[in-house]
Formats: sequence, C-alpha cells, structure tokens
Amino acid sequence: KLSKLEVLEELNLSGNKLKTIPSTVSSCKRLHTLIAHSNHISVFPEVLSLPEIK
Repeated sequence: KLSKLEVLEELNLSGNKLKTIPSTVSSCKRLHTLIAHSNHISVFPEVLSLPEIK
C-alpha cells in the first residue's frame, strides 16, 4: 500500500534484494530521500522525476 503514503518523505529499501524500485514509489510526491543500497537494481524508473528527490 505504498501508493497511499503520499506524505512519505524518506524511504529505506536497503538490503531487500530488489531488482527494481516499485513503481508505486512515484506516487509519494513528498519523497526526498530514497536509500536503496545492497540491492540488485539496474534501472531507476520514474522515481527520479519526483519533484523533491535528492
């Protein structure tokens, strides 16, 4: 239910063996910090277009 967290500002997805960032993260319009180390991510989708992301 990540798409319901519109006011989420920080998200730590580290160490989950993810191959992609869930597309629902893009609905978190206030997200400014995404930590995703220790995964197998090769492509960052629309998450990079979030207005507050650093």
